[in-house]
Amino acid sequence: MFMLTLPETILVPIDFNEQSMHAMNRSYDFARFLGLEIVLLYVFENQEYADSFFTKDELVSKITGQLTQTANEVHEKTGLKVTTQLKTGKVYEEVLKTAREMNSRYILMGTNSASENVRMDKNQLGSNTSKIIRQSPIPVITINGKEKFRFCHNILLPLDLTKETRQKVTYAIE
Repeated sequence: MFMLTLPETILVPIDFNEQSMHAMNRSYDFARFLGLEIVLLYVFENQEYADSFFTKDELVSKITGQLTQTANEVHEKTGLKVTTQLKTGKVYEEVLKTAREMNSRYILMGTNSASENVRMDKNQLGSNTSKIIRQSPIPVITINGKEKFRFCHNILLPLDLTKETRQKVTYAIE
């Protein structure tokens, strides 16, 4: 008999800015409650190399060390299994691709990246977050602000009657 196995990871894209680190902190409760492994993903955009005082290799080494240190700290603090991924490319493309590769059940991320924090309206979604939400075949949980909470009590689910929405609602309920 064929048995369906659910994905066992929650993908958490981070860029070490305050918003992404807050989202990472919120991922602990989700991962613990759902029995998921956390995958921390950092995506280098090509512009980062051009704007840096470091060589590409130095920058990769620095970020790899920072990712590893963060994963170790999260594991020590929570006891959760945490792995890391380092990718190069467009953030939204690499997040979606990694979610597929890792067979993630959810993507949990901040609403803005470090490069988008200069915007005036802090309640507006960043362009990468917006693209990921629109294109993701799995649920995307976005975290905005610094408010601390233990877990969700209510979830707002905007709906339309398209086939894609109906599929995602069914998946989210499961």
